[in-house]
Amino acid sequence: MSMQLAGRHRKMVRSTVAFAALAGTLAISGCGGAEAKSAEGDSSGIDEVTLSYSDITPSTSAAGESVQEWIDDVEAQSDGNIAIEPYWSSSLLASDDALSGTGSGVSDITYTVVTYQPQALPAANWLNELGSMPLDSYPQSQLQTVGVMNELLNTEDLATEFESQGVKLLASTSVAGKYDLLCNKKVEDQTDLSGFRVRAPGPVWAAEAEALGMTVVNVAQGEAYEALQRGLVDCQIGAPFMYEDYALNEVAKHYYPASFSANMGLVLLMNLDKWESLSSETQELLQSSMQKYALGRTQADIESHVKYLDRREELGITTYDTTEMNQVLADFQESQLDAWAEHAPQGVSDPDATGKAFKEAIDSWAATVTEDVSEVEPGEIASENIEDFPAWQQRIAETFDGLATSHSE
Repeated sequence: MSMQLAGRHRKMVRSTVAFAALAGTLAISGCGGAEAKSAEGDSSGIDEVTLSYSDITPSTSAAGESVQEWIDDVEAQSDGNIAIEPYWSSSLLASDDALSGTGSGVSDITYTVVTYQPQALPAANWLNELGSMPLDSYPQSQLQTVGVMNELLNTEDLATEFESQGVKLLASTSVAGKYDLLCNKKVEDQTDLSGFRVRAPGPVWAAEAEALGMTVVNVAQGEAYEALQRGLVDCQIGAPFMYEDYALNEVAKHYYPASFSANMGLVLLMNLDKWESLSSETQELLQSSMQKYALGRTQADIESHVKYLDRREELGITTYDTTEMNQVLADFQESQLDAWAEHAPQGVSDPDATGKAFKEAIDSWAATVTEDVSEVEPGEIASENIEDFPAWQQRIAETFDGLATSHSE
């Protein structure tokens, strides 16, 4: 099956393809959560349990604050029975250990990125290679990714892959739309960045950087500030929320809102043994809280994105037109899409069906996120609030309800 797109334009067909349509080609696993039976003040059946929570995010970031609100809400909804102890900025589990550490029970719940574990999660990383397909408009691309990945990562093949590592997928989020580029020096030739050293967040972006001639340097996200400051790297492929939350805007002043692939592999995982040890009421409460978690984190990252763009003049940051850079990226991304299904990992039972379901979801969610707010050019913001996207809000609620129903049956 060819995944080639005609240029950067996609046919936006209004569709109701969602959870039910995906089930026709890929069986949906039982990994949602029905609406919790226990409301605040009624803790019947809820376990008294303390759960450790590991996050790559600083507690003081907008995303960290949104997660703390979720933690407080879970405690309130459980009448104090469920306590979640957060460990921020990878202080409990480093990125490389996030998956294995969750599977072994070092952390009960962990927010991490599938690209950190390409060998252990080959199917999830394979899907992540389609990150060039979301829209270029922000925040539509971010909202689109949240919808698509909460459908696709909950299919039977993917659920089996997560469970083989001793973890259960609770939810998928998206920290940004398309990734872009921040550098500590000006790019003179956008079609040839040879001589520039870059930190890339994973293999997908490393390949795109190399297509531009850049040299990829292995640097942990927490070390990116010092690396940029000392000139160990010249650029970071990332997104405005990173530049704001990790203060990279202090040491890199050249911003290129290019269309690198979106990150489609941000996940919230739970130790499988711990999950299965909980009562059904506790499971239902935790699973029903995932919509709040995902939406709160999405809004927080949008706010960090907006804050960075609003502060560019204050910070002395120059923004550049990236038309030439985007053409090189688009040509390379198209070539990657053409061969995508041919290198599916063994854990994918039907690569063509998966590709078809993914493209249907991409197109369908694209129609949903542009129903209420028109698209804008890269480097601009279509809206600062998810409340401006009622069609998306309704559909994402239906998606989470679908996961909840499949769990309760």
